[in-house]
Amino acid sequence: SKSDQFDHFDIPQLNVLIMIVGSRGDIQPFCALAQAMKENFGHRVRIATHKEHESFVMDQGVEFHPIGGEPRKLMAFMVKH
Repeated sequence: SKSDQFDHFDIPQLNVLIMIVGSRGDIQPFCALAQAMKENFGHRVRIATHKEHESFVMDQGVEFHPIGGEPRKLMAFMVKH
């Protein structure tokens, strides 16, 4: 259900996918955003990120979709280059 402060907006329900490559610290703020979009507007929100973060995302009440790659290797590559 929409929050009272947004009742004057005509916001359609959306299917949203947020793709994040990175660490848990990179993912955490997007979980909060996904929760707010779901709770305030009724949107279906999924987070696509590394498989190792699946339980963290699901524990936040957000749908999860896996992407490939290993975040530690990616971050090491980014630091090196």
